[in-house]
Amino acid sequence: MATAKDLGTAEAEVEGGGGSAAAEASGAVSEADTFVTDGTGKATASDGAEAVAGTDAPCKATASASGAGGEASAGCSKAGSVVTVKATKGSFASGSDTAAPVCTPKNGGIAKVSSPMGDCPKEARPNTAAGRVAGAAMRRAGRFASSRSKRDDRKMNPPEIASMLRGRSDSCMTSL
Repeated sequence: MATAKDLGTAEAEVEGGGGSAAAEASGAVSEADTFVTDGTGKATASDGAEAVAGTDAPCKATASASGAGGEASAGCSKAGSVVTVKATKGSFASGSDTAAPVCTPKNGGIAKVSSPMGDCPKEARPNTAAGRVAGAAMRRAGRFASSRSKRDDRKMNPPEIASMLRGRSDSCMTSL
């Protein structure tokens, strides 16, 4: 079933023996396309975004995009797989059950993928004082770690770095 409102375009297509396809688009230049051979696919696009979902097996693919220029693409071709993709505010996200996910958040939006090949829930870091302080603390910790390893030929492991970052960012945050 395809539903388009307010100058959006939607296409839902089921080929072969079975499956379910749904596409919903609302808003000018919004486009939602779903192509299903088997399984369940759903694409939802709004406010000038594009969403595409496709299945080639008894699996489930869901793509949701919103905001001008936003793109979400979800596909599956292995039985039992579930792939969910979301992109907001013009962000880009793509996921499948055969390749690593790709997430590119933009404009303070969300680019998120949940799939058998991995997840990438990334949100754009707000341009706030706390965000800038945390970033500065991470850069300082990185310089400290590299000078420390040169000094005693000992590389820091990830838990040590995380512990150091927590201590640095907490002390920086309290000084604001």
